[in-house]
Amino acid sequence: MTKENAVSTLKGLKFDDIKSLVEAEMTRVITPLEDEINSTHSYWVKIRNRVYISVLRNSVNSIVASIQKKIQEL
Repeated sequence: MTKENAVSTLKGLKFDDIKSLVEAEMTRVITPLEDEINSTHSYWVKIRNRVYISVLRNSVNSIVASIQKKIQEL
């Protein structure tokens, strides 16, 4: 019964609900990268972290779509 309730709850999540959760996790990942950009003098570290941040921010919708697909397969 508990598994059925969990699956039902997950299937009830809308795109925007999942997106806000993914964005919150992205913030937890991106913040240390931004902190390192601000605290280092290395141009390579700054460039690397900016690329990482760009890729992460651009992947949010793809991640959400993937999560939605997996939820529907439950």
